[in-house]
Amino acid sequence: MDDSSTANDQQCRLSCSQPAADRLQITLAGEWRHDRQQPTNEAVIGCLEGSAAVRQLQFDCRELSGWDSSLLTFLLGVINKCEQTGIVVVRDGLPEGVQKLLHLATAVPEKTTAINNMAKLPDRLIMQGMQSGLAWGLIITEPQDKMTLTASEPHTGFAALGACTPYPAK
Repeated sequence: MDDSSTANDQQCRLSCSQPAADRLQITLAGEWRHDRQQPTNEAVIGCLEGSAAVRQLQFDCRELSGWDSSLLTFLLGVINKCEQTGIVVVRDGLPEGVQKLLHLATAVPEKTTAINNMAKLPDRLIMQGMQSGLAWGLIITEPQDKMTLTASEPHTGFAALGACTPYPAK
């Protein structure tokens, strides 16, 4: 049996290019498998941080010769970083099987949001966090139980005012 592939053809390769000022293209090539040395998410994050104008990330996988779940793990890290920074991820350039699995992996919404900062003052509780590129803040004043919620993402902001009422005991 003649194996015409070379070791170089099987190596995981990643390159970044910028086809437009607001678009970054990630080219994935070779065999992306867990038993091979792979580029890290930091390689893509470095490309993203290198240009503040980037608003969209796309993929070119025409030279991708094979993959396993390690590619999905890599891509989920990249997608998460993009969501945190408000960058739209275009998945069309990914293999169809990868697109389907990513859809399944990201279809279930998170049930909790991490609180990044919390302070309890004598007359108020202040909480701040971030999820999917949306920054939020919540202030509850005591003893009035008034609430102010703010949320923002690039180019958009929201504010809500309300009151916290006790849930009736059963």
